[in-house]
Amino acid sequence: MKNKISQTALIQDVRQLTHILKSAHPDPYFKGSGRIVGVPLGQAGNSCGDIRSFELEHSKIRGSVSTKSFIAFPDDPETGALLRPQHALTYEQFKGYGFDENAALRYALALIADLN
Repeated sequence: MKNKISQTALIQDVRQLTHILKSAHPDPYFKGSGRIVGVPLGQAGNSCGDIRSFELEHSKIRGSVSTKSFIAFPDDPETGALLRPQHALTYEQFKGYGFDENAALRYALALIADLN
């Protein structure tokens, strides 16, 4: 049988957990003027991150909580679920760059050159 902890120790653990959760806050980043070039990203535009791990002093319960919420697309849940580039690198373009591992970079440089 596991050791029981006192009511006082349990209250202290709850207070510690409350403090941990209150210190975890959303920190959305803002839309900039940059553009994404290449293929859809593996991570969603709207996500959570910056994990804080903890262990409660008395009960030794371990856990983790996200301290930040990254909301790049608050009004567009579809884009928030899968961030698609504004300038997608197609198979034909990739082929045109000889399947070069730097094809997305080369494509971005070509787009910049077209602005001038």
